[in-house]
Amino acid sequence: MSIFSSEFGDELITPEGLGLVPTEKLLEGKALIGLFFAAHWAPPSRQFTPVLKEFYEAVFDSGKLEIIFISADRSEEEMMSYYKESHGSWAVMPFLCSQRQILKEKYGVRGLPSLLILSAADLKIITKEGRNKISGLEPNVALDEFLSFI
Repeated sequence: MSIFSSEFGDELITPEGLGLVPTEKLLEGKALIGLFFAAHWAPPSRQFTPVLKEFYEAVFDSGKLEIIFISADRSEEEMMSYYKESHGSWAVMPFLCSQRQILKEKYGVRGLPSLLILSAADLKIITKEGRNKISGLEPNVALDEFLSFI
């Protein structure tokens, strides 16, 4: 089992037909992984999601970052509705994946939304303040800052 599968589950949902993709394949070659904890019912999540989407679209071609949406929604239907209506083309952890709660506890996520940036090489936290960095900096400046820690 790979480091990615053991941490994030064997498969993630991607927007291309909303199908499952092996986690290892999706994260292969990435330098950074963003863990986006959010929920449709949380107004701050709905406010930040378009900002994150704009950031992701601006840096996507670099191939250095993948974001995984980890939902705190109350049902799979709520999660997928929110994902389809507001999110970027990043991955989603399946609603029934046990890792959702484990990751929330492991990383001490208290409020929503929360964006953690991890080094893909060793899954160590670069910052728990991804939301503030992305909201306050130009996309490529924020990406370069995250990359400077690996």
